[in-house]
Amino acid sequence: GTAALLYAMPDARPALAPLLEAMRAEPWAGSIVTGDALDEHGFGPDEALVAAIDTAHTERPNAHGVPGERWMIEDGEGTPAIGCGHHGGLGPQETRPFLLIDHPSIAAGRIADTTCLIDIAPTLLDFLGAGRSGMDGRSLLR
Repeated sequence: GTAALLYAMPDARPALAPLLEAMRAEPWAGSIVTGDALDEHGFGPDEALVAAIDTAHTERPNAHGVPGERWMIEDGEGTPAIGCGHHGGLGPQETRPFLLIDHPSIAAGRIADTTCLIDIAPTLLDFLGAGRSGMDGRSLLR
């Protein structure tokens, strides 16, 4: 995908500091979030989490003329398939989600409110009539 999380056991963390600095200098590294900044980006407390890596992006159009290209991170299980969903990063294409529901029970319309990525799950659960207690976000169907 276009992002990765880096985990390490406590005794291995000191060895990662120079590697993180070297990674920041790589052309594929957009940003590497560590320390208290992880909380600011919504990562809950996790003692093993060292860094969130967001790959670099450009506004250069892709082969289909759509602006925005990203570096991709492989997990070692094969080359990522182009044209399918991937773990998102902090770029504009990943942080501006949209949701379409096409169903006879829902009238055509548009919601122009400010929404958030965490609104998708409560909306889908609301559509399916499933409970959603304790979730962040809100249903866009209400």
